[in-house]
Amino acid sequence: MAKTVTLIRHAETNANRVGRWQGSHDSGISPTGESQLLALAERQNGQRPDLLVASDLPRTMRTASVLGDAVADPAWREFGVGDWEGLTSAEITDRFPGQMEAFLNGGPIAPGSGENMDDFRDRVIGAFEALVSSTDDGRGAVVVTHGGVIWSIMSYALGMTGGPLKMIPSHNTGSTQIRVEEDGTMQVVVFNDATHLVDLPTQFGPEGTVISLYRHGQSEANAEGRWQGRTDSPLTALGREQVKAASGVAPPMQSLFTSPLGRTVETASIIGGVLGVSPVDAEGLMEMSFGDWENMTSDEAVASDPELFGQIYEEGLDMPRGR
Repeated sequence: MAKTVTLIRHAETNANRVGRWQGSHDSGISPTGESQLLALAERQNGQRPDLLVASDLPRTMRTASVLGDAVADPAWREFGVGDWEGLTSAEITDRFPGQMEAFLNGGPIAPGSGENMDDFRDRVIGAFEALVSSTDDGRGAVVVTHGGVIWSIMSYALGMTGGPLKMIPSHNTGSTQIRVEEDGTMQVVVFNDATHLVDLPTQFGPEGTVISLYRHGQSEANAEGRWQGRTDSPLTALGREQVKAASGVAPPMQSLFTSPLGRTVETASIIGGVLGVSPVDAEGLMEMSFGDWENMTSDEAVASDPELFGQIYEEGLDMPRGR
């Protein structure tokens, strides 16, 4: 049976609040961070994880305390940033020319003469693999850790360890879950879920245009377990409730584009109605065609062409679905 590892970033610290870097040093949880902890605890609703582990730094141990009794493990610490400690990104760029650029490009740099990033990745990937090995089949572990740690494990899970990962750091108290199958295959189930927060925390990362991708709400075919690409079916009552819930946490939008299929148009109409934006059809956003597999269940698709199904979903070949 599969196992799950859930990674939760610590609550906002005083350094996070003012955009200052912190590695092995600590600055205490900010007032906003304490509010985030209340929201995180409320979200858990008294449920306790099978196993709870935390970096041994104060900010992670305090965050873990609202989830249960955590095992402190220094292997889950943030990377040491050396002379960068307590500085803003602008100050680092001024004082250490070239270092920030090398860091963002994924080079084998030791930020501020602190911990070498290759050594850091080896450390946290080793901690992740050890945790997976020690977790019983069908069970889950929760780790309260740091943005850099989550970033590195995400790059490992996605097979993107050879260069910079084009992904924003996790939000404070944001949750990321990785599912590990019996054969070691990893699947990112959730990334950076911070929907328990009213306001998103202070965030490092580049500025620019933000593109949010929403899947349509549950359709009747989804509810029946049937494949639909270019064929269509309306949203279920649950699907409409899902879209309303998503609309409540959606960021402000200047424009809204949708596939012209009915299920996505209905989804976009609900979101646009809440946010005051009119959807615009874009044919390029349509789902792929599943050919003869349209409206079949997975079992029916396998039975109709087991060789093709195996080539695509077992061997990983890129072939037209359903012929």
